[in-house]
Amino acid sequence: AISFCGSSFIVITYLRYPMLRSFIFQLVVWISASDIMYSIGNAIGNPSDGSAACYVQAVFIEFFGMSSALWTACIAYVVDRVYLKGRQLGEATSLKRGFHIFVWGLSALLTILPATTGNYGPSTGWCWIDVSSNPT
Repeated sequence: AISFCGSSFIVITYLRYPMLRSFIFQLVVWISASDIMYSIGNAIGNPSDGSAACYVQAVFIEFFGMSSALWTACIAYVVDRVYLKGRQLGEATSLKRGFHIFVWGLSALLTILPATTGNYGPSTGWCWIDVSSNPT
Protein backbone atom coordinates (compact mmCIF):
# COMPACT_ATOMS: atom_id res chain seq x y z
CA ALA A 1 0.00 0.00 0.00
CA ILE A 2 2.86 2.38 0.76
CA SER A 3 4.51 1.74 -2.61
CA PHE A 4 1.20 2.27 -4.39
CA CYS A 5 0.59 5.56 -2.57
CA GLY A 6 4.12 6.88 -3.07
CA SER A 7 4.19 5.95 -6.73
CA SER A 8 0.73 7.42 -7.29
CA PHE A 9 1.87 10.67 -5.67
CA ILE A 10 4.81 10.85 -8.10
CA VAL A 11 2.59 10.26 -11.16
CA ILE A 12 -0.07 12.74 -10.00
CA THR A 13 2.59 15.36 -9.27
CA TYR A 14 4.06 14.85 -12.74
CA LEU A 15 0.65 15.25 -14.38
CA ARG A 16 -0.33 18.24 -12.23
CA TYR A 17 2.86 20.30 -12.65
CA PRO A 18 4.04 20.61 -16.29
CA MET A 19 7.28 22.29 -15.17
CA LEU A 20 8.38 18.93 -13.74
CA ARG A 21 8.18 17.11 -17.05
CA SER A 22 11.92 16.81 -17.57
CA PHE A 23 13.58 13.72 -19.00
CA ILE A 24 14.88 12.63 -15.60
CA PHE A 25 11.47 13.00 -13.98
CA GLN A 26 9.93 11.05 -16.88
CA LEU A 27 12.17 8.10 -16.02
CA VAL A 28 11.01 8.28 -12.41
CA VAL A 29 7.37 8.43 -13.57
CA TRP A 30 7.79 5.30 -15.68
CA ILE A 31 9.28 3.34 -12.81
CA SER A 32 6.47 4.65 -10.60
CA ALA A 33 3.84 3.56 -13.12
CA SER A 34 5.40 0.09 -13.19
CA ASP A 35 5.37 -0.01 -9.39
CA ILE A 36 1.69 1.00 -9.29
CA MET A 37 0.77 -1.89 -11.56
CA TYR A 38 3.05 -4.26 -9.63
CA SER A 39 1.26 -3.23 -6.43
CA ILE A 40 -2.09 -3.94 -8.05
CA GLY A 41 -0.84 -7.41 -8.94
CA ASN A 42 0.22 -8.03 -5.36
CA ALA A 43 -3.10 -6.69 -4.04
CA ILE A 44 -4.95 -9.55 -5.74
CA GLY A 45 -3.94 -11.64 -2.73
CA ASN A 46 -3.63 -15.41 -2.97
CA PRO A 47 -6.06 -16.54 -5.67
CA SER A 48 -6.85 -20.19 -6.18
CA ASP A 49 -4.69 -22.19 -8.56
CA GLY A 50 -5.85 -22.23 -12.15
CA SER A 51 -8.15 -19.25 -11.77
CA ALA A 52 -8.05 -16.25 -14.07
CA ALA A 53 -7.08 -14.09 -11.08
CA CYS A 54 -4.07 -16.35 -10.46
CA TYR A 55 -2.92 -16.00 -14.06
CA VAL A 56 -3.47 -12.22 -14.09
CA GLN A 57 -1.53 -11.86 -10.85
CA ALA A 58 1.37 -13.92 -12.20
CA VAL A 59 1.53 -11.86 -15.40
CA PHE A 60 1.31 -8.54 -13.51
CA ILE A 61 4.02 -9.54 -11.05
CA GLU A 62 6.34 -10.78 -13.80
CA PHE A 63 5.81 -7.98 -16.32
CA PHE A 64 5.71 -4.98 -14.00
CA GLY A 65 8.32 -6.31 -11.58
CA MET A 66 10.69 -6.77 -14.50
CA SER A 67 9.85 -3.39 -16.02
CA SER A 68 10.49 -1.69 -12.68
CA ALA A 69 13.93 -3.31 -12.45
CA LEU A 70 14.72 -2.38 -16.05
CA TRP A 71 13.66 1.27 -15.53
CA THR A 72 16.04 1.29 -12.57
CA ALA A 73 18.78 0.09 -14.92
CA CYS A 74 17.95 2.89 -17.36
CA ILE A 75 18.17 5.47 -14.59
CA ALA A 76 21.52 4.03 -13.51
CA TYR A 77 22.73 4.22 -17.11
CA VAL A 78 21.75 7.90 -17.37
CA VAL A 79 23.43 8.67 -14.04
CA ASP A 80 26.58 6.92 -15.26
CA ARG A 81 26.64 8.71 -18.62
CA VAL A 82 25.74 12.20 -17.42
CA TYR A 83 27.05 12.52 -13.89
CA LEU A 84 29.99 10.14 -13.84
CA LYS A 85 31.25 10.38 -17.42
CA GLY A 86 30.38 14.05 -17.97
CA ARG A 87 28.21 13.58 -21.04
CA GLN A 88 25.46 16.02 -21.92
CA LEU A 89 21.93 15.27 -20.73
CA GLY A 90 20.69 15.87 -24.29
CA GLU A 91 22.73 12.86 -25.38
CA ALA A 92 20.95 10.68 -22.83
CA THR A 93 17.58 12.21 -23.70
CA SER A 94 17.97 10.92 -27.24
CA LEU A 95 17.86 7.39 -25.80
CA LYS A 96 14.28 7.74 -24.52
CA ARG A 97 12.70 5.75 -27.35
CA GLY A 98 15.35 3.06 -27.01
CA PHE A 99 14.70 2.84 -23.28
CA HIS A 100 10.98 2.24 -23.92
CA ILE A 101 11.71 -0.45 -26.50
CA PHE A 102 14.24 -2.08 -24.16
CA VAL A 103 12.07 -2.01 -21.03
CA TRP A 104 8.68 -2.92 -22.47
CA GLY A 105 10.06 -5.33 -25.06
CA LEU A 106 12.26 -7.31 -22.67
CA SER A 107 9.53 -7.30 -20.01
CA ALA A 108 7.04 -8.67 -22.54
CA LEU A 109 9.46 -11.34 -23.73
CA LEU A 110 10.26 -12.48 -20.19
CA THR A 111 6.55 -12.54 -19.35
CA ILE A 112 5.60 -14.55 -22.43
CA LEU A 113 8.24 -17.25 -21.95
CA PRO A 114 6.75 -18.81 -18.76
CA ALA A 115 3.28 -18.53 -20.31
CA THR A 116 4.37 -20.62 -23.31
CA THR A 117 5.54 -23.42 -21.01
CA GLY A 118 2.53 -23.26 -18.67
CA ASN A 119 4.67 -22.36 -15.68
CA TYR A 120 2.44 -19.65 -14.20
CA GLY A 121 0.62 -20.91 -11.14
CA PRO A 122 0.74 -21.00 -7.36
CA SER A 123 3.91 -19.94 -5.64
CA THR A 124 4.58 -19.28 -1.99
CA GLY A 125 1.61 -17.11 -0.94
CA TRP A 126 0.71 -15.73 -4.38
CA CYS A 127 0.66 -16.74 -8.02
CA TRP A 128 3.80 -16.40 -10.09
CA ILE A 129 6.11 -19.14 -11.37
CA ASP A 130 4.61 -22.48 -10.28
CA VAL A 131 7.05 -23.93 -7.77
CA SER A 132 5.62 -27.44 -8.03
CA SER A 133 6.61 -27.70 -11.72
CA ASN A 134 10.12 -26.34 -11.02
CA PRO A 135 11.64 -28.42 -8.22
CA THR A 136 14.94 -27.24 -6.78
